Amino acid sequence: MWHSTHSTGISDVDDQHKAIDTLIGLYRKSASVAEEQQCLDVLHYAVQSHFQFVANFFDVKFPTEFKQRQNEILDWMSRRIQQRKEGGVSQEDFADELCQMFLLNATSEGKQLQNFG
Repeated sequence: MWHSTHSTGISDVDDQHKAIDTLIGLYRKSASVAEEQQCLDVLHYAVQSHFQFVANFFDVKFPTEFKQRQNEILDWMSRRIQQRKEGGVSQEDFADELCQMFLLNATSEGKQLQNFG
């Protein structure tokens, strides 16, 4: 769940973080396989778009570790979505993992972005 303590101080970035958090909440509440898949597709796209936005917003070459972290998150999401489709993880557990990953990344990203600002 989004908290102001996870703010980057950059309104456009924080608005995207809030939107991603809302999408995770919608995913958690999805009641059918079709609804769940739609939520996951939108969530994955939102995270990809957010990472592209951040890179374009700062118009700088991000340190290798920053870009690597983004790629690792997208790869992790893709693998976990596939595992969820195959029944290897429960919807509730996956939603919890998404929240944990999201909050950790938002906090880490916020610190890095403030250094660029």
